[in-house]
Amino acid sequence: METKTSGAQSHISNGIAFLNKGRASEAIDEFCKAVRADPGCADAYLHSGDALSLRGEEERRSGNSDAAVKYFSLAAASYLKTIKLSSESPEITSYAYAGMGAAYKRMGNMQVYKECLEKAKEISREGVISFYKAEGDRLLEDKQVTEAASDYLDAIYSCRSIESQINQNILAELYKQLGLAQLMNGDYPNAKNNFDTAQRLNPDPEIAMKLNSLADNAQKEVAFLERAYKTYCSSKGNKLLDVGCGYGLLEIPLSRSFTVTALDKNQDCQTIGNLSPGKIKFVRQEFGNDTKLGPFDVVACIDVIHSIDVSDTRMYEISDEAFEEIIYGPDVGGAIKNFSRVTKPGGIAVFDICSIQAEGSQGYGSLTLDPDALEKTADDAGLKVMARCEDWDMRHKRHGSIFVCKRQ
Repeated sequence: METKTSGAQSHISNGIAFLNKGRASEAIDEFCKAVRADPGCADAYLHSGDALSLRGEEERRSGNSDAAVKYFSLAAASYLKTIKLSSESPEITSYAYAGMGAAYKRMGNMQVYKECLEKAKEISREGVISFYKAEGDRLLEDKQVTEAASDYLDAIYSCRSIESQINQNILAELYKQLGLAQLMNGDYPNAKNNFDTAQRLNPDPEIAMKLNSLADNAQKEVAFLERAYKTYCSSKGNKLLDVGCGYGLLEIPLSRSFTVTALDKNQDCQTIGNLSPGKIKFVRQEFGNDTKLGPFDVVACIDVIHSIDVSDTRMYEISDEAFEEIIYGPDVGGAIKNFSRVTKPGGIAVFDICSIQAEGSQGYGSLTLDPDALEKTADDAGLKVMARCEDWDMRHKRHGSIFVCKRQ
């Protein structure tokens, strides 16, 4: 026969799994079942507070302010119940005070927020750090990058005066996550500064190099698209389609100049529309012949053309000696035709083959591409190549891998 505690823990595990996927309502249901199974279980109330806070954020983002306040109030009550049940665990009590303060902050009650935060720090700064780190991670996963950055900063500030007692790996992770939130928000200088701080705290040259490269490339790619639009686009409008948007590193910076439609086939990208509701729309689907979108003033496909609709293509072949057979590569020609199909006359399509060239010896065997053949394919599809660039600094080169095309 299942005991109260084991029954509650089963529901708590289920609830945490839902919470980590951003499924607040299902998480709340599981934590409520855990409370019914064991009314004295502090963990059930603690995680219920987290789930209720997330649901409140969803309602706030949707413009339902009354519903948001209701869920934040329920979250505060759930954290308060945790405090009453967790007197023997300073870290849990501290976490609950921090959570209760955050709920009041979101309801606009800064006085209670400050009181709760100070109480949490008195009890256990580790609990405060744990709360804001967990909250920041959930918000970042949900693409609420401004709020996530605020929580990471709160966690970092809570480390002040006791930094020598805090595990350096934890501090490094906080700075790295703060940098990622800032990167997605287009705050490139601060993102790179925080990546550097993370690297100093926990030296890992490979990770530091990758993160700083992400920031550098994102900044250059956004500037490239804005410049190409101003230089070559003659259609009247500012609608942009980002094909293969991935994690959404470019979407907020692009949304400052364009109305963005972000397209990706990956389910994990579906929260991208939360980045800037009304300015960014996410569409989950493959970019194929049946894509019913547009037309757009700008169509961008950066570093992902290799993953579009793998199928038979007559442009080139990849010889794989290990399997002694011919494997057909990505349908670059078909992708280019679809770029043309969803671009307005006078609009531009920007794409690159850097990803394919970079994968040459690893992902695609002996793959070689003839850029001149691609230029002819584009021309046949009604896309006149206006520029071929060597890199995202927009330096021109006759055989550059970045194409800027104008729809005829």
